[in-house]
Amino acid sequence: MQAKRPVDEPVQSSQTDNSKELTNDNLPSNSAPAGPWARFESAFPLGLPTVVVFLLLWILFGQWAWAGRENWPDFLQGLPQIEVPLLPSFALAVLFLLVWVRAVKRAPLATLGLDFRRTGPDVLWTLRVLPVLVLGYALLGGLAVLCVYVFAETPTETLKQTLRASFFKDFGFERMVHVLIAAPILEEICYRGMLYTPLRRERGRAFAIILTTLIFAFSHGTSFPVTQLLGGLVFAWAYECRRTLVAPMLLHFAGNGTLVLGGLIDSRWNFLS
Repeated sequence: MQAKRPVDEPVQSSQTDNSKELTNDNLPSNSAPAGPWARFESAFPLGLPTVVVFLLLWILFGQWAWAGRENWPDFLQGLPQIEVPLLPSFALAVLFLLVWVRAVKRAPLATLGLDFRRTGPDVLWTLRVLPVLVLGYALLGGLAVLCVYVFAETPTETLKQTLRASFFKDFGFERMVHVLIAAPILEEICYRGMLYTPLRRERGRAFAIILTTLIFAFSHGTSFPVTQLLGGLVFAWAYECRRTLVAPMLLHFAGNGTLVLGGLIDSRWNFLS
């Protein structure tokens, strides 16, 4: 004879088992939570088309304000020439971007990499990688010098021309403020903070690193921007590693400072003349 089930004994059924709420604690082991970059990308407030339009407008403005008009179509030659300084214009463009993100999109500026809550670790990380980067630059520089002396017809003059094109020569106060302070801040906000994340979200990490590097390098207007290409790769890699602009800005400060120092040494001792 079968014993009766006690009244207070819970009844186990498949319906009861399937009604359990799925949480992170009982998710299957192969359903790992999204990584930090996935969360960072999902929080980014601007779509890639908006970013592209912003950059195109800035490029068109730059062509109108500073570029020569020799190759412009005839119907555009009559446009009035405007005379605006580069630094205030760039600062206003970046300020417009920040206001748009904060006031219109109502997103924190940390979504653009302006997150200073980890400044201490970011500084320590930069100090650790800086000697490695210096060594890497030295090795690449040595390889470049070797290639010049093997393949160039006038290797010494070619090397001097390359260095003269890389070093800064204008040591006026406004120019130094631009090069040593403003440019590393404004360019990192623009090229890494605004452009890198939507590119990474849409096309992946490698594509974002390469394209932002190319845009950053050729926006400087030099015929063959070697230092800008190398710097762009380093700055994008630093942003990829840290997800804040502190490390890229510090490395940018160091890079521009090195080029200014090289120009100062050359102006003092004329070793490139």
